[in-house]
Amino acid sequence: ADPKIKHLIVSMLLRNSGIRDIATVLQVSRACVLNQLLKQSEKCVITPKQKHYKSVQIDEFWSYVQHKKKHKRWLFYAYAPETNEVLGYVIGNRSAKTIKKLLQMLKDIEIEQYCTDHWSAFAEVLAGQNHQVGKHLTRHIEGVNNALRARNRRLVRKTTCFSKKDKYHEAAIKIMFQQWNYDYHTF
Repeated sequence: ADPKIKHLIVSMLLRNSGIRDIATVLQVSRACVLNQLLKQSEKCVITPKQKHYKSVQIDEFWSYVQHKKKHKRWLFYAYAPETNEVLGYVIGNRSAKTIKKLLQMLKDIEIEQYCTDHWSAFAEVLAGQNHQVGKHLTRHIEGVNNALRARNRRLVRKTTCFSKKDKYHEAAIKIMFQQWNYDYHTF
């Protein structure tokens, strides 16, 4: 495909357009759009800008693949308000095991304080670390959640736009976080 079309595909994905809409508007096949989604996500790397953070907020929200009631996917991510960046994320079930995977991604970063909501698994996994709990401590990440839902239809609670396969769902999220971290002012 033409490089301009490739760029438009990614831009439209980041601006809340669905796969079918993009294919229709750009007059390309859905396979072309999906292939570009996967190719672009392969180039994305989520790398923290610093080695030390004073405070990191962790939150989760759900989306789904294929069927809302049967295939929920929980997105857990760590957000640093001081630099307005996502430090890492994992997609899995809503369990302590998934949180542990996220913390494993953050192991090379020095974090003074973790802030979460009152979900008990956070307290379990973050025990012994400087863990602060309260909605007032997670207001920044809650705002990011709203921005992400506004830009990615797959993350909206009541949507008809969803991925049929995990690989496309995960690719869209990876591109979204890459865009947030490195070009968030135009996101």
